[in-house]
Amino acid sequence: MAFSFQKTYSPDIEQLLRQYYQSLSEKDRRRFAALEAIKLGHGGIRDIAQVLACDPHTVKDGMRELKQLPDDPVGSRVRKPGGGRKKTEVKHTDLIQQVQDTIKDRIAGDPMRQDVVWTDLTPQEISTSLRERAVCAGPRIVRRMLDGLGVARRHMLKVLPGGDSPHRDAQLRHLAHLIQECLEVGNPVLRIDTKKKECLGTLSRDGKVSCQQALKAFDHDFPRLARGVIIPHGLDDLARNQGWIHGGLSRDTPAFACESETHSSAPVTWRGSIPVASTVRL
Repeated sequence: MAFSFQKTYSPDIEQLLRQYYQSLSEKDRRRFAALEAIKLGHGGIRDIAQVLACDPHTVKDGMRELKQLPDDPVGSRVRKPGGGRKKTEVKHTDLIQQVQDTIKDRIAGDPMRQDVVWTDLTPQEISTSLRERAVCAGPRIVRRMLDGLGVARRHMLKVLPGGDSPHRDAQLRHLAHLIQECLEVGNPVLRIDTKKKECLGTLSRDGKVSCQQALKAFDHDFPRLARGVIIPHGLDDLARNQGWIHGGLSRDTPAFACESETHSSAPVTWRGSIPVASTVRL
């Protein structure tokens, strides 16, 4: 008696199966191949491996994973934890010590807490220093090692108590009530204050400006290099939503404040808390 082998899938279906198999992740490929092999029954592992051009062991691995469902030990990951290349600091155990040796002379910290340290060196500068000693570690690797050491770029947090009065909130609420009463009856309410003082001259400034060539400034912001100190003094009329700001080169004294308010003649339209125009008297 003669037997003829009949193919399980037509050529068109095989092509669709291979295309779909290639579009899946590594984990889903194993499980899809295993599911198709189970549907084929006896000899399904060999047949589906030939159709999908994969290793039969891949199909068997997928079958073992299907038996563990719905408890998937991998979870949402494609590969098991621990797969892939080892990190540079794991392959080169002395690299972390070399980073610590690089920053040891450029660190500061809290003398009462050994775990609180900081450094003024950037990851790029540390990487360059390591490269000079024939140690290959890019800024990204250095930044990761610094994070592991607890040394990261952080902002200062204003969390320390500054001796606030327990009656401070009540005082501010009382002032807010008085301001509202004055505004309701049409009386003026003025807010007078002095802004942050700035040194004049060819000194470094925060921010950026669009220009063809970078502006040059002294490498240190010493007060002796400044041509003077400008004192901004402002007056804000809450009822009319107008303000004036003056700048002076004298001293921040009561006489200067009175002179500033006396000559406040150019109104300023405010958007929120930012003046869009100002009158400066030097």
